[in-house]
Amino acid sequence: MESNKLYEELLDLPLISITGVKIESNKIKISCESKLSSAYCPCCLKAQTKINQERKRVIRDLSISDKNVELELTSRQFICEECDRIFYEKFNFVSSYERMTIRYENFIYKRCIGVDLSYVSVQENLEWHRVNRIFKKWSTKSIEKADLLSNIRALGIDEIALKKGHKDFVCVLVNLETGEVVDILEDRTKSNLISYFKALGSDFCERIIVFSSDMCEGYINTAKELFPNADIVVDRFHFFAHLQKALDSCRKALRRQFPNAEELKKVKWLFLKNRVNLSTEQEKQLSELLANSDYVLLKETYEAKESFRAILEENITRNQADEKLTNWTIRILEKDNKYLNKFIKTFGNWYDYILNYFNGRWSNGMVEGINNRIKIACPESSGIKRRAFGFEDFSSFRNRILVEFI
Repeated sequence: MESNKLYEELLDLPLISITGVKIESNKIKISCESKLSSAYCPCCLKAQTKINQERKRVIRDLSISDKNVELELTSRQFICEECDRIFYEKFNFVSSYERMTIRYENFIYKRCIGVDLSYVSVQENLEWHRVNRIFKKWSTKSIEKADLLSNIRALGIDEIALKKGHKDFVCVLVNLETGEVVDILEDRTKSNLISYFKALGSDFCERIIVFSSDMCEGYINTAKELFPNADIVVDRFHFFAHLQKALDSCRKALRRQFPNAEELKKVKWLFLKNRVNLSTEQEKQLSELLANSDYVLLKETYEAKESFRAILEENITRNQADEKLTNWTIRILEKDNKYLNKFIKTFGNWYDYILNYFNGRWSNGMVEGINNRIKIACPESSGIKRRAFGFEDFSSFRNRILVEFI
């Protein structure tokens, strides 16, 4: 029939013959069978023609004109006359025992990327668990094919909390050269990290030339133990945050000392923001505050913060940075500022790793940006964590994140 030929062209399955088409209000049922007269025995690999029995397989395919398509496929069971084996014929467009064509599964998988699985489930009229199974199956294939860890040289590491209140931390590994998330680890302890990286092999460990993290001894000690060729870098934003904290502690102390001073109210971000990014009005407000003789300690702490930031922004070598930061430290110690003294102690503990930043200006800024995409900032957020909500196991959550960055 002409209509059957039309549907054969639409289906584009050359080895399948259509025997009937039934169109319903929201569905198209297509009866079909193989055009081949034989099938190859999986044991002896010889063509066989003797049929033992037939069964019908109902298989979902891509929609046509917004109607669901069901293939009622006749599947023949053959008897191998060579090895007496019984087997069903195989089709190149659908996997054994599956109820969807390969192309429809791939379509569902691609629809899942970037959206909630429940949305796809409703739109395609599929059970959520089937959508989840397809996503997990195809995302695993996609991640394996991408081979994210094969060429990484600069590794950034950080953690995020899966629950409010900083609970259930997971570890995020990022390729700092490409911006790809290369893996998510459920356990961020040093012992687990060492086991994980050792399993990747010595070639992987020797290939790492940069390792960037926050001020976490577990991360640093792992890198020292496993990555012999790596510059270990303490992320500039993490250690600079300690100086910001010192400045904010000074501001809070003045607020307690002068509770009625209106000019000290609602100025937290005025001090924490980089001075070069202040508006004209903000710059005027800041200058007036720092000119107040009662706030000398605040001025001193603020100027130390800005001078330190200026060194970080300079395009200088590690040796030049060493000289500048040493002189900065000497000047600060001479002031005997209790807020800055606390920072200097922390700064000194991590000094060598902080200096390594100037070798290539590597930082975890990219990792922080990625983490912000993953986190749920608010109930209305469309972050990856919110889209991953409801996954039954960690591996599915891991896959969700990784495929977003492939």
